Amino acid sequence: MEDFEDQTISMEKSGSATTIDSMKITGISSQVFDYDGAANKYSGIVTMDTGFQIFENSTIQLFDLPRRGTEIYLEFNYKASAEVIAGIYPITGTIVTGVPIVNFFPTNGVWKKAYVSLKEDVNNPEYLGFDFRVFFSSRTNTDNVKPQLFFDNIKLVHF
Repeated sequence: MEDFEDQTISMEKSGSATTIDSMKITGISSQVFDYDGAANKYSGIVTMDTGFQIFENSTIQLFDLPRRGTEIYLEFNYKASAEVIAGIYPITGTIVTGVPIVNFFPTNGVWKKAYVSLKEDVNNPEYLGFDFRVFFSSRTNTDNVKPQLFFDNIKLVHF
């Protein structure tokens, strides 16, 4: 879905109250997940300003995810100095309401790998026949630190 190695981003601003609307690409070795200068040269980065800030980006692509009890996971690597929320948008056609699934705490400068089960939410009878977008969001309110969020190797897997 997104590993940033082609230097493009397959995510866009979402949410109506965002103050930070874009994820960027970083090639700074200390900021890139498992930087090796060959296969891993880029990661996604969000730098938030001080004060009250809201970031939210969702995938541009819609996903027709399998139903009937199939295991579905959102897998990604992240490093964050602020709380990160991962969730889905069931696309109904008229009203789009985000479904936050899990909150991740700051990682204290360490890259972490996350596996988020989407099975229960995707199989909610309210969303029968809907496609989905994946989203990431964060809300901060700091006086002197500019929080940063890093993402890499974002994947949807099912079996």
